[in-house]
Amino acid sequence: LTFNHWKTGLMCKLEFEGHLPNLCDSMGMGLNPSMDNFKINKLLGKGRYGEVYECTYSNGQYAVKTIDVTNYFDHTEPREVSIMSCLQDANIVNFYQAWCENKKEENKFHGFGVHEPKYIYIHMEACARTLYDFLCGNNEGTIQDRWSLFERIVKGVRCIHATGIIHRDLKPWNIFLGPCGAVRIGDLGHGCWSKSYCDGRRGSPDCGTVLYSAPELRNGLLVTDKVDVYSLGVIYLEIFMPAAVSVNNRVDALIDLMERRYKPEWTAWSIDIEFLKDLTALNPCDRPSVGTILEYIAEHASDC
Repeated sequence: LTFNHWKTGLMCKLEFEGHLPNLCDSMGMGLNPSMDNFKINKLLGKGRYGEVYECTYSNGQYAVKTIDVTNYFDHTEPREVSIMSCLQDANIVNFYQAWCENKKEENKFHGFGVHEPKYIYIHMEACARTLYDFLCGNNEGTIQDRWSLFERIVKGVRCIHATGIIHRDLKPWNIFLGPCGAVRIGDLGHGCWSKSYCDGRRGSPDCGTVLYSAPELRNGLLVTDKVDVYSLGVIYLEIFMPAAVSVNNRVDALIDLMERRYKPEWTAWSIDIEFLKDLTALNPCDRPSVGTILEYIAEHASDC
């Protein structure tokens, strides 16, 4: 699947066998997807390459991400779509379909008209609450609850790595929480195939979020799936911070971690400093795999 296939309309849709309610009633839309079939309720978020909207479709609430192809693609493939279509896991945001369409915008002289260039639309599961919202809110769970939350996040990353993908932008804003403790990892806009770093094909630039980015990612060096392990280390520290820690003090702690100042008082938060050092080691080879992390969690969470 190449960029030109999408641009010329030769390939206008990539489908995935995700569940959609009232599938029979949706068949017409599925054959010819269009934003005309969605009612936009509100803007959920905006990034460098696109926007995400909460939409109503067939009496259900979904998220639709719009991507301007001229600003996003490196003229090889719509990689975020390819990546999301490969991931099926309880801890990953569900992907339903994607298509290419001109975006309609209002012109004060001529009314609504077609706006070039084409946009990619990604129809996926709506997740309103992020891990960041949870951490900044009433995060009064027990130590066991925090281990359970961290374990579900790591399991989602395990699925991503097992599929040969590197997320490259794991952070609380890209991890979503649902009812009954459900975790969904999303926003794979910076994701890449791990093999891309072996055959010279590079995609979107290595531009994760500084406080969560591994040193090699920040410095433009060789990137492996261990960049995600570093990000998990930062998230581990945040999850175990007490709810009483202010936002400013949280940021200060993340800066300390980035600058490798491991504070003794973190042990009072039930943080294992040695484990944290392993997760955020300068040398990627010294960081554990996600499988080893899960073994550690299984051993230590049972002691709580």
